[in-house]
Amino acid sequence: MTFAVTETNSAVGPQKGKHEKARSLEMANFSPDQTKHRYLIYTCRLTQYCGGLSDRLRGIAYAFLLAVITRRRFGVHMELPTCELSSMLEVNHLDWRVNITSLDESNLTSQVYNRVNNVSIRKEFMTIDFNTYFDKDIVYYTSNQILFRELFANPHHVAALRWLTKVPRGEIFRQILNTLFKLAPSLQSEVDNITDQAHRRHGGGMLVAAQLRCGRNPSIPKDTQVRLVPEDLQVIWKFLKSYLANPAASFFIASDSEKVVREAKSKFRERLLESSGPIVHVAYSKNSDDVCSGMRRVLVDIHVLAASDVLLITRSGIGDLASHLRGFDKGGLFCFRPHEARVTALSTTVNWLADRNAKKILRKLTA
Repeated sequence: MTFAVTETNSAVGPQKGKHEKARSLEMANFSPDQTKHRYLIYTCRLTQYCGGLSDRLRGIAYAFLLAVITRRRFGVHMELPTCELSSMLEVNHLDWRVNITSLDESNLTSQVYNRVNNVSIRKEFMTIDFNTYFDKDIVYYTSNQILFRELFANPHHVAALRWLTKVPRGEIFRQILNTLFKLAPSLQSEVDNITDQAHRRHGGGMLVAAQLRCGRNPSIPKDTQVRLVPEDLQVIWKFLKSYLANPAASFFIASDSEKVVREAKSKFRERLLESSGPIVHVAYSKNSDDVCSGMRRVLVDIHVLAASDVLLITRSGIGDLASHLRGFDKGGLFCFRPHEARVTALSTTVNWLADRNAKKILRKLTA
């Protein structure tokens, strides 16, 4: 399975129709200048803070768009966790693998663009001409923010991105990830096993899934904040348990809390489907073996969530990623709003590139 919708063997599920051909990027739009040794590489070094997995995938997506704009060869290099990224995510349509040692030891000039948790990147994405700003042979890029509005409001790069102007934000993200990655066979097999179990239930099955990001808890004690409290979980459990009356329903819970997973087992019993591996946060765990196994689990979780018939997400990059990969036009997408203590339906098909707020932000930042 890849990160995109395909007609067969896709955990995101088949979606046929007039938009089917738009599910992966048109590679003709990415033509790096082969006459020059110029690179743009998403980098996560041992000495860097890069955020969690969803932070990194966001950074990779924007790095790829900048590579398209500046016609540079694109690569991905992650030293954290210490296991090879290619052991979990394989090359799909575009080879992103790079020999970083050779580049580091070459005579090519380089510059570092590290904007993790740095708000200045928003103004830069709206105002900078990256063709001139990136004036070295190699750009080592790291960021973790959502920047579609800003980039597509940048007057320097309107022409280079015109081919994307009719694509919703979520679809762009999915297409970029599909262009670059597909799950390694072992992870794909686990995803298929879980979704096949769900579909073997009565009446063809219904997969009801939830992504519950609790934040700081005994499983992830170094997280920066608490995101779900017991009262929030009561509302969420009530919503999910409403599907127990349907004999076709199976349940899948992805969480950063072992306690929440145990609660799910007590509530859904044999109808609960589970992924394997430890619960970790890539940015906070120091045990390299646990981080690698935990990262594999998160990738499986994301793809099972994206395969669901009903999906409830909480405030988290993983939930956001899963919902975009799943598609907003599928229906059955819900989110928990903690300030209102309720679950609401989501339907987001807005074309972000036509968002007038982007122009307002641009005027404010350049005033």
